[in-house]
Amino acid sequence: MEGQDYIFGLIGSHLQDSTKRADKEAVNETETAFTFERIPVAKGTSDVGYTQITLLKEIPKDMKIVVKGAFFVSAKMTNKEGHED
Repeated sequence: MEGQDYIFGLIGSHLQDSTKRADKEAVNETETAFTFERIPVAKGTSDVGYTQITLLKEIPKDMKIVVKGAFFVSAKMTNKEGHED
């Protein structure tokens, strides 16, 4: 993004209530919402589908890192950053 490489780390999750329309009836559901942080990295060499990275920012040792679905996380974050409520 904008010439910088990133990985994504999970920084929190919480339950949120949502109302959805299904067959013209309102349905209340509880969903888990996740919050991610974009962490800048420097890419190194790539081999057999893996790429070496160097973190450009210190992260907590227990932080969970996104290993699948990073494109989806990036799209959702970009969508939220572009719109103000």
